[in-house]
Amino acid sequence: MPTRNAAKERSAPAIPNRGGRALHSIIQSEGINSAHADRERLTSATRALQASEARYRTLLQTSLDCVIICRQHDGHFIEVNDAFLDLLGYEPQDVIGRTAGECGIWAQPETLQELSEALDRESRIRDFKTQVKKKDGESLWVRMSATPMVLDNESCMMCVMKDVSDAKAAEDEIRKLAFYDSLTQLPNRRLLLDLLRQTPGARKRDHSRKALLFVDLDNFKTLNDTLGYKTGDLLLQEVAIRLSACIRNTDTVARLGGDEFVAMIEDLSEVAEEAAAQAAAIAEKILVAIDAPYQLPSHEWRGSCSIGITVFGDQRDSAEEVLQQADIANYQAKATGRNTVHFFAPALQAAVHERVSLEDDLRKAIGTDQFLLEFQPQVNCGLVIGAEALIRWLHPKRGIVLPCDFIPLAEETGLILPLGNWVVQNVCMLIASLAASKEASEITFAVNISARQFRQPKFVEEVLSALARIIHEV
Repeated sequence: MPTRNAAKERSAPAIPNRGGRALHSIIQSEGINSAHADRERLTSATRALQASEARYRTLLQTSLDCVIICRQHDGHFIEVNDAFLDLLGYEPQDVIGRTAGECGIWAQPETLQELSEALDRESRIRDFKTQVKKKDGESLWVRMSATPMVLDNESCMMCVMKDVSDAKAAEDEIRKLAFYDSLTQLPNRRLLLDLLRQTPGARKRDHSRKALLFVDLDNFKTLNDTLGYKTGDLLLQEVAIRLSACIRNTDTVARLGGDEFVAMIEDLSEVAEEAAAQAAAIAEKILVAIDAPYQLPSHEWRGSCSIGITVFGDQRDSAEEVLQQADIANYQAKATGRNTVHFFAPALQAAVHERVSLEDDLRKAIGTDQFLLEFQPQVNCGLVIGAEALIRWLHPKRGIVLPCDFIPLAEETGLILPLGNWVVQNVCMLIASLAASKEASEITFAVNISARQFRQPKFVEEVLSALARIIHEV
């Protein structure tokens, strides 16, 4: 009867004694049960692996979400499923062995860096929203998750993408309805207040000031009553376009409702007075833009507006308080006669008026010979060897105005160019008049020239021309 542990036997020839009688023989046996079991286990494991791979490929290819497997060290696509190919319009040969960057899949390449940084921090990510491009160039919004995996003993990354373009469009539409005015497409009061509330955080990074310009149309009710609300809406849309054209891309125009608009001006000077002057310049630009004729259906309309300004930048006032200040200033502007600008802070209002007045006087002074030159001598061993020309403004009411009080204003307004030309002309005249005196002719005269004047392409030519003309006249 065979034993339970079957074996495979092999016999060797019998070993005889000296008389030739067989004393013993050697039988070699080998167990076959363990080898058979090993073969069965290997076969079973292979079948399980094949079944697992079949299930994996079935899941991969039947998944409604896009699945991408790429190598971690170089980003090359190893495998993609049909959902990915169908969504983006690619064929397998278009992507396998290439990276997303080489295929041009990323609509915004900078988001690839964000994705890499997120993976470095957390090794896996979920719900990463970004835009991808189809083969035909159309952009789609997708939500992506990524997790590391090992495939064929190689570190890989499996990414799952889902098209969320419709959801993103709905989200954008909801945001638009919540934060934007439906008539003008400008930000509404809610979004404006949100932006104002962000100001304190920005103030921690810089010291620049901001301004809020409250713009209210004059006599808008009359237009609505006489020409109707549809015409009034057309006017409001045109006003929104004109206001937006008066500001920079970094600034914001919002519609509060009715005929009330607000412009938030960013990145003004750290100095309150200078920031107020910058805001006033934008307000004046708005006044001019709003005053231009409007070609409405079967009617031309001439309008105007009143503007209230508040300059802010510290963290003491809330968003609501800043808006209220601009509103109060606007009320004061209307009370003073409409089509005008008024500041909330009395001190700033006075400073701006002073600056505007000084600028007007400076323009008049250039054409009415209100300037004179003083000369600071340069002495060497008791002898005058040169002199520096210093300009003074002999104001008819203010008296002598020093350069430190009007030169910066001249630089900002561009009046430094005619003012600099006046200085050069008069110094040249002095040099020509001293040419006959041997002692005086050896004196060197120095003139301070603005950098703005130096940048004029014909500056040297104009100086030489002035000298030649004066010498000829003398």
